[in-house]
Amino acid sequence: MTQAVWGAQRLLFSRAEVALLLNLSPRQITRQIHNDRLRIVRIGRRTMIHRDEVERFSKNGQPFMNPS
Repeated sequence: MTQAVWGAQRLLFSRAEVALLLNLSPRQITRQIHNDRLRIVRIGRRTMIHRDEVERFSKNGQPFMNPS
């Protein structure tokens, strides 16, 4: 499923699609947006995330918790 979402050569993805791609919950994606760790594009009422931003986050994202 993720390959079908990513392989479509689209530029913008919804929060739910990004959550699927990054193996996170939609709520975790929303938290990352609110913490300014993930930049968004607003189109009307829709919150979209650019493909380049998904790649940047997946390479440079901060861990959610420090390992013990």
